[in-house]
Amino acid sequence: MNVAPALLEPLRVARIWGAPSLEPLYPDAEKFIGRIGEVWLTGETCRFAIGPFAGQTLGEAWPQMPAEWKGTRLAGQERIPLLAKFIFSGDKLSVQVHPDDAYAQKNERAAGGVGKTEMWYVAGAMPGAKVRVGLGASVTRETFLRSIAEGTTERCLESIAVQAGDTIFVPAGTVHMIGPGVVLYEMQQYSDLTYRVFDYNRFGAGGTSRELHVEKAMDVLRFGPPAAADVQPGRVEPIALDGGADAERLLLVACRYFAVERWKFSDRVAIETSPERFELLAPLAGTGRIAFPWSVPEGVSRAARAAAPPETGVSTAGAEFSYAPGQSWLVSGAPIEAHAVILAGGRGTRFWPRSRTRTPKQLLNIVGDTTMLEQTVARLAPIFPASRTWVVTNSAQAAAVRAQLPRAARAHVLAEPTGRNTAAAIALAAIHLLHRSRGADALMAVLPADHYIAHAQRYRKIVRAALAAAAAPSTLVVLGIPPTRPDTGFGYIERGARAKSGRFPIYAVRRFTEKPAAARARRYLASGKYYWNAGMFFWRASTYLAQLARFLPATHTALLGLAETIGTPRYAAALARVYPRLENISVDYAVLESATRARGSARVLVIPAETGWSDIGSWAAVYELLAEKSGGNVAAGKLLALDSAGNFLWSPDKFVAAVGIRDLVVVETPDALLICPRERSQDVGKIVRWLDEHKRRELL
Repeated sequence: MNVAPALLEPLRVARIWGAPSLEPLYPDAEKFIGRIGEVWLTGETCRFAIGPFAGQTLGEAWPQMPAEWKGTRLAGQERIPLLAKFIFSGDKLSVQVHPDDAYAQKNERAAGGVGKTEMWYVAGAMPGAKVRVGLGASVTRETFLRSIAEGTTERCLESIAVQAGDTIFVPAGTVHMIGPGVVLYEMQQYSDLTYRVFDYNRFGAGGTSRELHVEKAMDVLRFGPPAAADVQPGRVEPIALDGGADAERLLLVACRYFAVERWKFSDRVAIETSPERFELLAPLAGTGRIAFPWSVPEGVSRAARAAAPPETGVSTAGAEFSYAPGQSWLVSGAPIEAHAVILAGGRGTRFWPRSRTRTPKQLLNIVGDTTMLEQTVARLAPIFPASRTWVVTNSAQAAAVRAQLPRAARAHVLAEPTGRNTAAAIALAAIHLLHRSRGADALMAVLPADHYIAHAQRYRKIVRAALAAAAAPSTLVVLGIPPTRPDTGFGYIERGARAKSGRFPIYAVRRFTEKPAAARARRYLASGKYYWNAGMFFWRASTYLAQLARFLPATHTALLGLAETIGTPRYAAALARVYPRLENISVDYAVLESATRARGSARVLVIPAETGWSDIGSWAAVYELLAEKSGGNVAAGKLLALDSAGNFLWSPDKFVAAVGIRDLVVVETPDALLICPRERSQDVGKIVRWLDEHKRRELL
């Protein structure tokens, strides 16, 4: 999962030497007064147009971006390292040179300490257009200084006639000048260090001559033959790469700071990315679609990334977006992996006598032919493959859980030595996910094993939306079930202001409430602002652990110590020692409620989820799901019902005859028989408590 794409709004910058027109990239530029010389694509003041940082500048957002958005090589970098821009020259630019990193770090720390190497791709050029790059072979320090005094500096530079499609490389220490009549795409190190040596007697906004930096320029200028380097200054011949049958792919230039490729598409093409870096897409001509698979909904092609001309008719639904010349798309190369974490450690006491310690509700075929756990895994399979499906259960049930999982998921069963409630169970999964990803972050979809979802396809779409929202750092997302009755058996979520627009509305959570009294539940229902808390949560593993560190610091510290033993022979003993000492508290109380109250904590969001949900909390709930009509009888085997209605009769191996009974639950197992009114089925858990108290372990 990823928030890509991130579309940045270009920033137009007026320059003395700028062009009166920005055609053909920006045909609407005539509405701007003055000459525009540059259009910045990744400037720190460029604003995000879409995505979780929409409205923020790149400078504001970059430090918040997690490692997989920046690329793993840049994980610790607090400033975007590259500036991409278009240059529109209506006049000659100054003769200038940039320092390298070593000089900048030694002499320009106050200005950032970063040198500047750059490349130009000629997107357009008037006839006779030229650039000048590098000194002539015979130029010495003395002749160059004399040319500055005489106003003949550009004669000392090598002249290069350019046309559209040319590539020019300008490493640090290379003096250069851009002539009029060219449109360049420039990629450079993000640095403000430019040393002007000649400026054609131009004046700044205050009416004074623009500052020259001759002394510094002479320190960094390269005289004599060029130093050995992978890429020499001047014109660079592109290298043809394999772009497949439907694209022309050229490597324009590659250096230690960046690599720039030009793609020309004739049809839909998949492009692979690397987890080590981010990429920038800058369309130069044509229009079409860009598709991003890590957030593509069901039914949309899962090409790795695609651009297509408009005549192919690519759908604009989901994660496909129109592109146009002059745009700037920041694309992460390392989409964050999303994992399903299924909580399956409960006893299901209200489903006694079928539900027992080793075969609880989630491991039984309560509704349908397959078990609740099997149904949950199958429902999630289109989003989470078995290799990214985890189940947290207890040691008594672990073997039975593994037997019901696909082969690839069996290694991901996490067995608690003792139950410590959901806050600890989720944290146990989080440390295992981070261990598996070797420190990279992971998205968690924390879901119950024993719930029923009638509308699976819609549910998956909502899960995808929740994952997309939860990809933002410091964000906790919950699904809220719109209530259909004033139920007093659920906790409620009160929504606040709308946080995001889209196919599925997303709201800030104002507060979580405990199970209400009947009168209050009726008020909640009437307000339309409350949802049932179904225990379905989405967040980054790092976000959850950060909240745990804030609200349950002792549990967090203990689990960090346990994390160091994962994958070693010491893990089992450490788990048995550490886990029973963790705080026994639910995630709702420990993290979610605390986060909504504490200033500076993660933001909590709720997505309404109308999916035909039921927690199947009792035999009565099973009856309501399975009854074909009001007052009908539900039976597991053969049934003869005379003057009987509204009964749930579970005895799959026996012929059942019912005469004159109403609204009963009857459940038979080889060693026990349950009989109760349907309306009292919530009280079945009391039987289990009695059996516990009287140590009737053979019935538990």
